Amino acid sequence: MSITTRIKRHERLLEAMVDTVGVDMVEQRQRGVVDQGDLNEMTDRCLSCNEGNACEEWLEIHGAGTGQAPGFCKNRETFERMR
Repeated sequence: MSITTRIKRHERLLEAMVDTVGVDMVEQRQRGVVDQGDLNEMTDRCLSCNEGNACEEWLEIHGAGTGQAPGFCKNRETFERMR
């Protein structure tokens, strides 16, 4: 997989995870909870994860939404702080 393809995949996974766990990133940015640096760190953590296939499966199962990211998610703690 090319680096560009990997980056796009993880950006898509991160966006889907944000939606699935119910975090409103626009609101978080407006309230000053997160800034561009935080978003970059979240993206970096996602890119460093080797659980992309498990993430896709988890997102498919929990597509209707859930209150918590899976245990393997490297951004789980960040999502919990945002809720």
